[in-house]
Amino acid sequence: MTTMPKVDNCATTSCSFNHDGCTAFAMTMGKQGCVTFVEIGTRGGLDRVTAQVGACQRADCTFNHNLECGADAVRIGAGDADCLTYQAS
Repeated sequence: MTTMPKVDNCATTSCSFNHDGCTAFAMTMGKQGCVTFVEIGTRGGLDRVTAQVGACQRADCTFNHNLECGADAVRIGAGDADCLTYQAS
């Protein structure tokens, strides 16, 4: 795999990386959702939206190939920052 899937949409408004879209350079998805999620009063990330999925710990997802996400893009839900693109394998 030579490219990482982009974060197409993130609805978690309390994450420091989410302002007009996820601005983390790369994020990691875990069993409990986005483990890059940070809830502090400081905005983080890059000036422009470029977030990509760098790793995925959900071995039971059909898009997971050797702990990397093979989806074209992912959507992150509100609240617990869960992966809405997840599909059980």
